[in-house]
Amino acid sequence: MIERYIYDVTRRLPKSQREDIKLELQSLISEMIDKRFGDKNLTNDDIESVLIELGHPRIMADRLTDNRQDIIHPEHYNEFLTVTKVF
Repeated sequence: MIERYIYDVTRRLPKSQREDIKLELQSLISEMIDKRFGDKNLTNDDIESVLIELGHPRIMADRLTDNRQDIIHPEHYNEFLTVTKVF
């Protein structure tokens, strides 16, 4: 699950940044898991909770680069849908 998340983030980044960001994300996720769960045997739900806290891979990739191509930022998409449904 962690590898899929990291892949989904890094595939959205310039090739020159992918390996460094991959290593940083692996370290960050490992630290978050250690801090939150310690020596506990991890479940998929435990790992998922950490990944959810990090946010959607697209949003994470956007945070790591200035190469924005969205018309509506993913964090505001639900509000956009609500407003457009009213009209």
